Amino acid sequence: NPNAFPLRERLCSLYALKLDFRSAYVEALEIVKRRKRAYRDYLRLGTFAVALRKVGIAEKAFKTSIELNPKSWEGHYNLGELYMSAEMMKEAREHYKAAVESNSGSFKPLNGMGLFLLMVDHHWDGAIQFFKQALELAPSQAQPRFNMALAYAKKGDFRAADKFAASVLKLVKPDHEIYREAERLRATIQEQALR
Repeated sequence: NPNAFPLRERLCSLYALKLDFRSAYVEALEIVKRRKRAYRDYLRLGTFAVALRKVGIAEKAFKTSIELNPKSWEGHYNLGELYMSAEMMKEAREHYKAAVESNSGSFKPLNGMGLFLLMVDHHWDGAIQFFKQALELAPSQAQPRFNMALAYAKKGDFRAADKFAASVLKLVKPDHEIYREAERLRATIQEQALR
């Protein structure tokens, strides 16, 4: 049954778990060819295209997902991430903003917009506001906590930065990358405090 979409979707997920993004991409492409009107299929295809550094295909897939479901935040968010990594800041800002406006309860668009304000605009207070909103939606997520610590450190409020970095260490295991990043940030903060 070539149209057994739930099985193909599961196969994509299994390939991705094995980090076999090429096979996941092939299956995702097959789903898109057979079922042309599902915006999530294009999001999946775009995600695997990004993993394979097929930027043009990823961009087209994310744009198609937006055409199919203009009220969804995911396509805009993924385009924001794609454009940010390509250093296309005007386009990234536009899509992060659209993702926030279309958001229906996910912390990711808020976190993405906050990072954009932090890294590109150096607007610490604006970034902190977005990270606060992200944390309200997902208090157990480590990423917005870590980003909040970064924003406070950039702002020069090392006490608040250390508090948020310490809270990250309570949420994730020591072998996790964000744990190591939080430890490094805390060490940097302590160096700053000694000056």
